[in-house]
Amino acid sequence: MKNSAYGLFFIALAATAVYAEPAISLSVAPAAATASTATVTAIPIPEVPVQAESASASLRDLQTDFSSDSIGKIIDQELPTLNREISARHQESSRILTTAPSLELLRGLNRDWQKLHQTLGDWTHDLSHRIAQLDEQIARLALLQETWQQTLQLAKSSNTPAPVLNHVQSVLDSIGQTRAVAERRRGEILDLQNRVAEVDARVTQALSSVQHAREQALSRIFTRDSLPLWDGDLRTRSPQSLLQEGHTSFSSQVLSLRAYAERQPEKFFAHAAVFFVLIIALYWVRRRAATWTVEEPSATRALRILNAPIATALLLSILVGGWIYPEAPRLFWALLGTAALFPAVLILRQLLEHSLWPVLNALVVFYFVDRLRMIAAALPLLSRLLFILELLVGSLFFIWLLNPARLKTVPAADRDRLWKAIHAWTRIALILFAISSFASLFGYVGLANLLGNAVLRSAYLAVVLYAALQIVEVLVIFLLRVPPLSRLGMVNNHRAEINKDARWTLDRLALAFWIFATLELLAVRAPLFRLLHAILRATLTVGAISISLGSLLEFGVVVWLSVLTSRFVRFILEEDVYPRVGLARGLPYAISTVLNYLILFTGFVFAMGAMGLDMTKFTILAGAFGVGLGFGLQNILNNFFSGLILLFERPIKVGDVIQIEDANGVVERIGIRASTIRTMAGTEVIIPNGSLISTRVTNWTFSSYQRTIDIPVSVAPEADPAKVVPLLEEVVRNHPHVAKTPPPKAFVMKMSATSLDFEIHAFTGRIDDWNQVRSDLSIAIHAALMKAGVGIR
Repeated sequence: MKNSAYGLFFIALAATAVYAEPAISLSVAPAAATASTATVTAIPIPEVPVQAESASASLRDLQTDFSSDSIGKIIDQELPTLNREISARHQESSRILTTAPSLELLRGLNRDWQKLHQTLGDWTHDLSHRIAQLDEQIARLALLQETWQQTLQLAKSSNTPAPVLNHVQSVLDSIGQTRAVAERRRGEILDLQNRVAEVDARVTQALSSVQHAREQALSRIFTRDSLPLWDGDLRTRSPQSLLQEGHTSFSSQVLSLRAYAERQPEKFFAHAAVFFVLIIALYWVRRRAATWTVEEPSATRALRILNAPIATALLLSILVGGWIYPEAPRLFWALLGTAALFPAVLILRQLLEHSLWPVLNALVVFYFVDRLRMIAAALPLLSRLLFILELLVGSLFFIWLLNPARLKTVPAADRDRLWKAIHAWTRIALILFAISSFASLFGYVGLANLLGNAVLRSAYLAVVLYAALQIVEVLVIFLLRVPPLSRLGMVNNHRAEINKDARWTLDRLALAFWIFATLELLAVRAPLFRLLHAILRATLTVGAISISLGSLLEFGVVVWLSVLTSRFVRFILEEDVYPRVGLARGLPYAISTVLNYLILFTGFVFAMGAMGLDMTKFTILAGAFGVGLGFGLQNILNNFFSGLILLFERPIKVGDVIQIEDANGVVERIGIRASTIRTMAGTEVIIPNGSLISTRVTNWTFSSYQRTIDIPVSVAPEADPAKVVPLLEEVVRNHPHVAKTPPPKAFVMKMSATSLDFEIHAFTGRIDDWNQVRSDLSIAIHAALMKAGVGIR
């Protein structure tokens, strides 16, 4: 409706400009400039009725657009609720910042305030855009009003009938009313924009305070930031005051959560819709997965998650909560994380061996305590005591887990890489937990929170990634068995290899993500990356050439990617394109080889560009080298271009049976410099491509895979040729590997007093073992002649 209103309004102005002489000049400059510089001319009186109707329709559409301003209404409705939510969050953040918050907590606060700042920034942008639209509309209305004002003066001066004057005056009144509505709406939007700016200023202030606190926390990470736990000053506060602070903190979080729910109710409906869609999809997949374990036993463990479709759907819907609830408060995430415990336990119990269940149960307990600490973040003493208790219990659990007697209870079949990784991580975690416990006891709360939370969060992330990998593996298995992927030849022929490669790739990506996140939890990612960046960008300059470790790495990565791309393209062509397209024999190999050369050459060019080398600087040098190479490597270049001729002209193709000099065999490969021929004896002969072009080559399969078989036969001179010829032809024709077309023929070649000589000509398509066919025919002919009583000479 909005676009149609603008369209009709501009059409009306355009029509006014057409009928007015001279035309109204409307520029594309800003609205104010348009109103002041446009030339206004009265509308001819005969055109007043048509122009008045068009203008009235456009004005009605504009008024409708003003009354249905969705942007302003939505922001005006949500702003008070968002303001209450920000007030509650601001109160809670201020209380947290007065304590010694952990880097993780500050990171979460910074992320929450950043998202709110982005939301308010989007609102400000939308309101500014709407104000610009209203300014343009007001300017055009002023121009239109002046045009009709001059038209009214023209009508009065030319004794125009009263109905026409009234019509013109009616249009003027409508324009004035519409302009008043537009100016009033502009004032409302400006007021709304000012209120959004005030709220955004509070968010910016809170964001600045959190960022400042985070910088301070990083700077004093190795300094004492709190009193030792045994200090008496920590116990000066009464339990009633602590209880009151806890109640106040919890009330602020509840208020923030309530305001968020009022402001974003559609998010909860969207989450419920995702949950139910996932349930339906998982039940549907489970029905189809009954035969998958039979076809692929290695996927049995991953498919166990389909035994709990509701729990899997709930966990998946919670995992995507970061996209559904981008601005949710801390209490909401604490509740949602706690709700994720139950489906996570059910799913992981399906995936993990029984020997790993204690690890899972311990992580669940730790996670639950962490949620309590998250809610009590504004109560530093309570949060600190919970954390120390968690560290001590965790240390005892790790000691129990590392006990050699514990490993003996684990079946040998279960001591796989996962169990070894858990043991290695447990040793590191025990050391860090011990350091964190002593640091928190002695007042180094920031250091204790950093190390302890990093260990726990990395463990939680590892568990989530492990479960996610199993779910993604099931998804890959499913996608490879439904159209359109199931119709691809490369999928049907290499399903197991694709599953294995996909799992290998996903494992490495998950490991990289886990390392990246763990470095961030330890607050060393940014300095480590800055150090790596400085090392990779350190350049070594020799004359006009500057090379860095980073450019060499980029060169290697680009070349590696080009090789992978070439393999993948050829794999697709060979598995799904060539079998569906009727190409001449040898042409697919030629296409694949040429594409391989092109992709590798293109990748090399991009790799040189990634290194930052200016190829124009090497033109003269390359020319000089080219002359030298032309003389010194002319034989190699000859073989290279001969290989290209073989690929394009295809006098010899891969699979052909050829004979060159004393080599007789099948062409297996046409390379850059030489070709490979496998002889009948099983040896491989390497022949330069130039020899295949310049010397005489016998190609037994150039146009057909049929090869002749010539068998001489000598019989007694008294034999009747009229009986021997049909007998020989019948024996040869009955052999299953002899071609029916052209049919075998027997000829009398020589008659003498001592023998009667015949020769049999036949064709066979078994080019690889035609000697065996010839031997079989000789045996069959001998048996047939002996049976017929014909003597053999």
